[in-house]
Amino acid sequence: LELRSLAANHKLPGELLVTLTSYPPRFSNLHLTLRSLLNQKVRPDRIELWITEEHQKFLPSSVTLLQGYGLDIRLCPDYKSYKKIIPALIENNQRFIVTADDDLYYPPEWLDSLTNEWNGDYSEALCHRAHGITFKEDQTPKPYREWNWNVPRGSGPTGIIFPTGGAGILWPPNSFDRNVTTAEKFLRLCPTGDDLWLYWMAEKNGTLFKRTRYNFRLIEWPNRRAVPLWKKNVSEGANDTQIANLIKNIGTPRSWLNCKNQ
Repeated sequence: LELRSLAANHKLPGELLVTLTSYPPRFSNLHLTLRSLLNQKVRPDRIELWITEEHQKFLPSSVTLLQGYGLDIRLCPDYKSYKKIIPALIENNQRFIVTADDDLYYPPEWLDSLTNEWNGDYSEALCHRAHGITFKEDQTPKPYREWNWNVPRGSGPTGIIFPTGGAGILWPPNSFDRNVTTAEKFLRLCPTGDDLWLYWMAEKNGTLFKRTRYNFRLIEWPNRRAVPLWKKNVSEGANDTQIANLIKNIGTPRSWLNCKNQ
């Protein structure tokens, strides 16, 4: 795949950042993800890879050479999976921020769809993949595994679909409540559930979520060294514990009140 130097060509009314994080067990395949991000038809102003200082020395040359094509490698505290967005928000929350994961392939049309389907409403975040939140009779949420997975394309805007970050989410400027970057809170309440924390902080700020019309297919690079977070969050039930923490400490999202299952 022949790379070109990064030169923004999007039509958003502000700076567009694509941001992700990684750690050593994923470094061997990381360049594949980064190359797919550098090869988008719609190109952002910046692509930032956030890692901790202690991990910097383990980056392979397959990753560091991509700095010559526009990759910006940045250092930050160890916010775990939150490194993909929290440092970028602290740095400048007035940008359009798109999150990506370090173990997926992003087709050339991936960013095109996210940006071109945004209709100018700063209270709407767009995502390529989302789950419908389902509720019990008492309007408390059902277990995460019983939500309506993969809502249809074009769903929303609404506060009761839950966007998943790996497939890509476009966050307009000022999408989040001001407490979104409070590390003490998110690492205590939601240590492995960054998508849950971001949902709560966005919904609290009045942001709604819309599923794009793009048919995004999850294509994951094979890796025996790294255990995906979803195994802990979904298979082992950590998401349900974290949701309970958020309800108790932050409150029930307003969108959930008096709503019926979709």
